[in-house]
Amino acid sequence: MNDSPKPKRRWYQFSLRTLLVVSVAIAAALGYFSDRVRTQRAAVAAIREAGGDVIYDWEYCDPQSAEAYLESIDRQPRIPKWITDYLGDDVFYSVAEVSFPGAWKYTAHECTDDTLTHLHGLPRLKRVTLKMTRVTDEGVEKLQQALPNCRIQR
Repeated sequence: MNDSPKPKRRWYQFSLRTLLVVSVAIAAALGYFSDRVRTQRAAVAAIREAGGDVIYDWEYCDPQSAEAYLESIDRQPRIPKWITDYLGDDVFYSVAEVSFPGAWKYTAHECTDDTLTHLHGLPRLKRVTLKMTRVTDEGVEKLQQALPNCRIQR
């Protein structure tokens, strides 16, 4: 009978099972993350094609608060510009505000109910401004149901 002690495993040694479980967990997380980025990129492209503007969370300030506005004046993005130029803003930031400023852009009339369906995939959207657009009351109601915490201005 062999009574030799079992060799001790070092803290950095992993079993094959652990490696597979960790790999699957990382793949699932990256899949979810890439789907969120892809959805936001498509929504931003549709918004800009319809003449809209997008404000990301790092540059957003609540228009109701003067203090928030003063704080936002000197705010800088937390990710270096060379990285966001390469990967895109949608990888690091969420869309916080969408506006269709029809008063100074002649393309805002291109925003319709179909354009608003793209906004349903932006769960962190805080405010939408729809001036001089062809959006119907039904489209606004559907958007409000999809994003109950979003403030919609017409």
